[in-house]
Amino acid sequence: LEQECADEPRIQVSDAPTLQRPDFVIAGCGGLGTIASLVLSYACVQQHKQARFTLIDPDIPERRNLNRQFFYALEQGNKAEVLAESLAARYPHEYVAVPQYLEKCSARHFRPGSVLVGCLDNSAARATAAKVMNARSIPYVDGGAGAHAGQVATYLPGDNVPMTPGPTPAQRASCQDNPIPSVITTNIVVGSCLAHAALYVASTGERMGFRYAARPRIALRQE
Repeated sequence: LEQECADEPRIQVSDAPTLQRPDFVIAGCGGLGTIASLVLSYACVQQHKQARFTLIDPDIPERRNLNRQFFYALEQGNKAEVLAESLAARYPHEYVAVPQYLEKCSARHFRPGSVLVGCLDNSAARATAAKVMNARSIPYVDGGAGAHAGQVATYLPGDNVPMTPGPTPAQRASCQDNPIPSVITTNIVVGSCLAHAALYVASTGERMGFRYAARPRIALRQE
């Protein structure tokens, strides 16, 4: 991925489209989810639209992740609830916190015009998001980021969402002991691209994707 982006270093990002139905379901309120929610909230204010945000995450902040997650402190509690409260204090939108896993969400958390924004970190969660996309007939914007690279892809109901095998228990334990270094710049870029793709599909119904790499030189490509 980094080599592919290095071959085409031009940044090609269009202006934010006009929103028609601002209703976003943010699955995952960590590093990417906080950035995407913040950018989407600001974009809706900029376009004089009052939006609805459903923030889904069952977890609490971990000390090792605080450097790339805005709004959180260790003693605050559930991520979705803290993020909803923090954003509601800044923006005139409706924020609904759902402190549980995506697969446990009911039909009331989705609307015909919703856009599912996946800020997820494993294949099992992405498989659940793909099922929700098809069951609710709503677009799904998926984002992922490593230390120095990331990508965003948009899927429409009926699309095949590619999955990669998850880690073995031994690999998972190794990752916990030696986690991938987190780089806030990567999260900001990829989270912002997630928000832009969500805005685009919400207003046009069309797909948009991005690829980003910071090594060997910074490259951002719209797809």
